[in-house]
Amino acid sequence: MKIRKPCKAGAVPGSRLWGYDYGRYPIHQFKHNSVPANYLPLAVVACGDDEWHRECYRQRHDSTVFAIEYVQEGVFIFTHNGTAYRCEKGDIFIVHLGADCSMCCETEYAKKKMIRLEGSGLKQLISSCALEDVPVIRPSKHACIDRCFDDICSLSETETPGMDHQLCLYAFNLLIELAEQAESSKRPEPLQRAVEFIRSRIRGELFLDELVAYSGVSQATLHRLFARYMNTSPFNYYLEAKMNEAKTLLRARHRIKEVARQLNFSSAQYFSAEFKKRYGVSPRNYKFTEDMMP
Repeated sequence: MKIRKPCKAGAVPGSRLWGYDYGRYPIHQFKHNSVPANYLPLAVVACGDDEWHRECYRQRHDSTVFAIEYVQEGVFIFTHNGTAYRCEKGDIFIVHLGADCSMCCETEYAKKKMIRLEGSGLKQLISSCALEDVPVIRPSKHACIDRCFDDICSLSETETPGMDHQLCLYAFNLLIELAEQAESSKRPEPLQRAVEFIRSRIRGELFLDELVAYSGVSQATLHRLFARYMNTSPFNYYLEAKMNEAKTLLRARHRIKEVARQLNFSSAQYFSAEFKKRYGVSPRNYKFTEDMMP
């Protein structure tokens, strides 16, 4: 039986860090770059994948770390200076210097990408990009964010001449991209109400008239808001949220019929067809693939 135990992170000078591990989780697959903090205005000191379990927990007081966390699977609950945020796949949360923050999983399994930055110009760049008061970003253009993360993580795996300077440029581009998307992702209140309503109905039925009434705007306006800020429709957003929850349940070894029942699909066959249409693999084969993972 796996046991929840205090993490081995210990104390960090200038801050307090503590939490819990669970079995082998969290699994940190980080590449660390040994770059002196004052060598460049912006330096990537660590990056990579980070896998979590629901029983894991971390809390940091007066953070000495600036880290950009990009959710890939599952749901993280991130608390920044006393305010909790629910971060789903595609969302980004930022661990800020000097902040009190914590993180854990709402889902049984969750995965994120992490990039940690240091450098003599870091604080000034954060301020210039107006990111110092931005704990969470919900990007509308994930391809740009994906490219920034891929560039940084791929280059960190090499030992090419001038790598540190190139990483400095990539990190600067990432901060600029985050600043632009933070500004564009400020959702109107009716849209945010609709999103929260949809999330509350993932395991039930969604009726358009209820959604429209809860949002407080007309059906046409609601569709325009989803198209402009989310690049999708209300129903497609609802279905995507269901499918993300389905992957979490499949990872937890729930049977396909049980997943379909819990997520209120009319049949296991309909659920399987929708899952394969979206991901190119059946739920059964997805389960098999996950079972084969080390």
